[in-house]
This record gives sequence, structure tokens and C-alpha cells, in this order.
Amino acid sequence: MLACAFVLIDVNIKPQKIDLEFINFLGEAEVPFAIVYTKSDKSKPHEVEANQLAFRTALLQDWQYLPTEFTT
Repeated sequence: MLACAFVLIDVNIKPQKIDLEFINFLGEAEVPFAIVYTKSDKSKPHEVEANQLAFRTALLQDWQYLPTEFTT
């Protein structure tokens, strides 16, 4: 049984439709998951935060609660 899937998101780009669709699929399939923002060392901290906020905002259009997040 799958304990948790990690969805890897490049934090240097704005939310992509395919990523949001995949996350919604995981939710509909009741698959537990966490979001891992990758490549944060390639941008300035305020750019990373802005892209994470944009991703969270996009998720909240379909989700009541946000999943666990990690930044690497």
C-alpha cells in the first residue's frame, strides 16, 4: 500500500496546468501526497516565496486544505 506520494514541483516556474490536474487526480483517488518544491537554490528567496504563494493560491481554488509542503 502506498503511504505517501511526493509530487515534485519546480519552484522556479509558475503553477502548470498539468501539475494542478495531477494533484487533483491524486485527491480524487484518495492518494496521500506531499508537495516537494525543487530547485529553490536557483532563485532568490522572494521569487521562491512568490511562486509557492501562486501555487498555493491555485490549489485553494479546488482544495479546502493544503497538503504538506517541503522546499529543497
